[in-house]
Amino acid sequence: MRVLLVEDDSLDAEMVNVIMHRDPNGPHHITQAETLAEALDHLEANHFDIVLVDLSLPDATGDEAAKVITASYSSLPVLVLSGNSDPDFATAVIRAGAQDFIVKGDSARELPRAMSYAVERKATETRLKQMASYDPLTNLANRQEFCTQLDKACARADRHGTKVALMMFDLDHFKLINDTHGHHAGDDLLKNVASKLRSGIRAGDTAARLGGDEFAVILEDIPHEKSVNRWTQQMLTSFRQPVTIGNIRHPITASVGGALYPDHGRTVDELLHCADMAMYDVKRNGRGNLALYTSDMNERRERHYELESNLRNAIAQGELIPYFQPKISLVDGSVVGLEALCRWQRPNGELVEPREFLPIARRVGLMSEVGAAMLGAVTDQLKIWKDEGKSNLPVSINADAQEIGSPAFATRFIHKLKEAGVPPRMISVEITETTLVEPSKVCLENLDLLRNAGVRVELDDFGAGHATFNYLRQFPLDSLKLDRSLVTGVADDPQCEIIVRAMIKLCSQLGLDVVAEGIESPAQLHALRKIGCLAGQGFFISRPMPASQLPQWERIVHRTLKLSPLNIHLDDDAPVSDALKRVEKVESPQEDPAKDIEDRYQRRHAAEGTHLRAVSSEVPQRASSGQSA
Repeated sequence: MRVLLVEDDSLDAEMVNVIMHRDPNGPHHITQAETLAEALDHLEANHFDIVLVDLSLPDATGDEAAKVITASYSSLPVLVLSGNSDPDFATAVIRAGAQDFIVKGDSARELPRAMSYAVERKATETRLKQMASYDPLTNLANRQEFCTQLDKACARADRHGTKVALMMFDLDHFKLINDTHGHHAGDDLLKNVASKLRSGIRAGDTAARLGGDEFAVILEDIPHEKSVNRWTQQMLTSFRQPVTIGNIRHPITASVGGALYPDHGRTVDELLHCADMAMYDVKRNGRGNLALYTSDMNERRERHYELESNLRNAIAQGELIPYFQPKISLVDGSVVGLEALCRWQRPNGELVEPREFLPIARRVGLMSEVGAAMLGAVTDQLKIWKDEGKSNLPVSINADAQEIGSPAFATRFIHKLKEAGVPPRMISVEITETTLVEPSKVCLENLDLLRNAGVRVELDDFGAGHATFNYLRQFPLDSLKLDRSLVTGVADDPQCEIIVRAMIKLCSQLGLDVVAEGIESPAQLHALRKIGCLAGQGFFISRPMPASQLPQWERIVHRTLKLSPLNIHLDDDAPVSDALKRVEKVESPQEDPAKDIEDRYQRRHAAEGTHLRAVSSEVPQRASSGQSA
């Protein structure tokens, strides 16, 4: 055992050496220091297993020495040698950080035993502190220890006039790993991240796991923000190196928010709050990046909390309503279906944009509630149309990955259709590729249950992300929707046209319907019809509209297409179905209405190179209230 003896009395020091030499548990290697200052020099230069400290030193008392040593070397046991047997003194020594004390007159008999007990007691104390202060899975500091270390780091920064950076890491899509591969795989991923953080920080910095998939790092002595950005980007690059989970290589991405002391906060709570706001800002803007706190984040965060609270009330009060966007046949222009899109209409009639509230609903886990509200509103509307004697059109409803991953999703969905008396064939569920990226067993079971019940399943936004043609073989699908990124290029990009044509042919051979979404020009519509796409939707055909506007919209479209002698041709092809959108409203018909329409249409779309031929001698009048939403 390596022993540091802090003793200025040569006779007492010699006695300790004799006792240690006789100890059968030896050998002991003893280094002597006569002052506390000399002892601290030895401790900095060498490793010791225990420190024996005399009660009275030239530069400190025994309890003062114990405080100083344990403050800097918390894992080192300290034993005080004293000529005082007073119990109050013993209590003071222990409170100062010593593991025990021994009266010098009893040292010959008690010293070896007291040293052994002190070492064991310190080891037990260290283990208990480890359990209380460190995360057992990753062996990083836990939240409590992290806050303690952050407070100390800020105090050191005040003394030295330096800055401290607090960086919070939140792993992106970690729940998907847990749900897909199980908690053991998730634990392995967390340990991998912890290892990278531990190896990425300097001695004196602190890494912690705050809980779940959230980590934090304290960086001390920061010269400027650029150094923080540089270090964080290096860590994000390290994270992106793929990790093998369940025989699959996964890159790890994280959203990182940072705050600087004293610039952004003077207390631990203030710094944590600012870093958390910055991290949320990264998540809101796409994840996988870094943001340092700025003052305007407060306003955005308050807006978020206000929207979240109001959204919960909106769900309960029935303020979420469906807007319907028609899907038309690109062969004859007939309306073949509707897509129900979620809108939030406040009591005063104000509409909250989906891009504002749906990301919040997704972040706070409200998508199942949003989906249930939408399903209820759609089935209610279908019942209304049925009671009015109107022929119902199939309606597709968007389902978020959170919903599809819920064990009872399909059961509740089918039960709601039965309760409302809506035939399953009248409903389609639109899912995105996010749902199919490493889908859980529950997700696949839900999709199978829906299709077995007669509900159609459509894959939305195909071609926008990482979806592969293998999905079309692996998963229970009925229809595929071409993403607007493909539709946009189909009219003027030959390679895009070849890709879309091949996709349509492949889907046809697989028995899958194809719908083009995001049609925004006559040129796109013409190109899609030319290569055999049978159905489409988009703003060129109609914007989403409330149910109350649908009958009039459909009536005007059908009147224009089927009843009017006005036929509009694109490059001499078959009549295009969306006459309402392509022909501008005539406020005061001229002598030759068809020629007037043709002239104005050509001016409006000249940039697209679209050739329009109007054949008519009159234009049917349209009700002004019938314009599409």
